[in-house]
Amino acid sequence: MRWAYRAGYVDDAAYLDRIQRKRVPSTRVRDAEKYLEHEEIDKLLSGMKVERWKLLTEFLILSGLRIGEAIALNDSDVDLGTREISVTKTFSREIRQISTTKTEMSERSVYMQDELLDVCRRIKKFEKERQLMYVYRTDLFMSDDYGKYISYDAYAKYFRENAERFLGRRLTPHSLRHTHTALLAEAGVSLDVISRRLGHANSGVTRDVYMHVTNKMRDRDRERLKSVKMLDIC
Repeated sequence: MRWAYRAGYVDDAAYLDRIQRKRVPSTRVRDAEKYLEHEEIDKLLSGMKVERWKLLTEFLILSGLRIGEAIALNDSDVDLGTREISVTKTFSREIRQISTTKTEMSERSVYMQDELLDVCRRIKKFEKERQLMYVYRTDLFMSDDYGKYISYDAYAKYFRENAERFLGRRLTPHSLRHTHTALLAEAGVSLDVISRRLGHANSGVTRDVYMHVTNKMRDRDRERLKSVKMLDIC
């Protein structure tokens, strides 16, 4: 319209100065909000009926691995004895084959806390049962029913549909990585420890999610304290 005014096609464009552009949150702010609260995790997992995808969802929440890193894991990479997950490769969706990790820092060992250790045991048991049922062998930690790499697209579609159905939110599997960050932040784990666990040398997104969660915790604490009476003097 300003161009039309300057070109003489309209007589007055002064009203444009009164129009305010709607503020759109930055990508980082939007990313910081793309994590699941505890009750949302319970709703989502309770609604998932495909056991393989439910186990994978739990694994991603508790480990913080990228979906490609999880797909690429061999069974030997997940050592229940040492409680270590060795992340040295990833499944590239673009070329549909295994490649090196995203960055040098992405190559790491992820410690299995008790909940993650339990999920990994259940995954190994589930995979062995499927191998007996469908008569195949595989070196993968998680595979399809032919012993091949699980499908990123199939899981992403299942996750999106279930997140929308049970949570009313449009989310991707990467939100589970943000959820992992949020859960650790709530548990009081430092940003440096979280970044190393996620394989980030210096992640702005990790920092934003961390600060977003800790700020929410601070607000909740203030709300709890607001009505506390310690010297209830009449």
